[in-house]
Amino acid sequence: MTRLLSIASVALVAGVGFSSLSCAETISLTKPNGQQVQIDATLVLRIRAAILSADESLPHVPGAIGKTRVDWAQTNQVKEEAATVAKVVVTSLPTLTQLTLPDGDPIWLDGRKSSGPTFVPSTDKMAGVKSALIIGNKRQLLANSPEEVAAAIKAAGGDARPIPSANIEALTVTIEDWDAPPLK
Repeated sequence: MTRLLSIASVALVAGVGFSSLSCAETISLTKPNGQQVQIDATLVLRIRAAILSADESLPHVPGAIGKTRVDWAQTNQVKEEAATVAKVVVTSLPTLTQLTLPDGDPIWLDGRKSSGPTFVPSTDKMAGVKSALIIGNKRQLLANSPEEVAAAIKAAGGDARPIPSANIEALTVTIEDWDAPPLK
């Protein structure tokens, strides 16, 4: 009961609600059309600011894109700010880790479900890209150093791997990337 009250208090302060009819891990967020969406915070993989050009799967109508993209059992666009959503999710998912996208924006990932750092071929080392990790069977490019990525994954209990060597470029396997924001 104490846990439910502490999570609810954080949620009220952040402006995000918890469903009173379900477990404390279910949070209520607002879709761009104003409808509420229930998300199981323990299943969240990624939270980041929404990017119109990268979120091509959504209909191109006014208001279709929210401020934040939340990847969990499905992908949801929501009106709440990414930092606000992360602050509420971390109360149910303590392995949520903040790293930095190549454009300098924050991204929150479930470090326990992450593996890395992974090798980034020289062809993918565009402006701001220093490392990558694997989450949800996709590669996420990051501005953090490989050492920072390994430390974050290890701290969350994920699959922290040795720092990749430049000598393995010829042995890399192609993996699908998470959508990436345009570089600033």
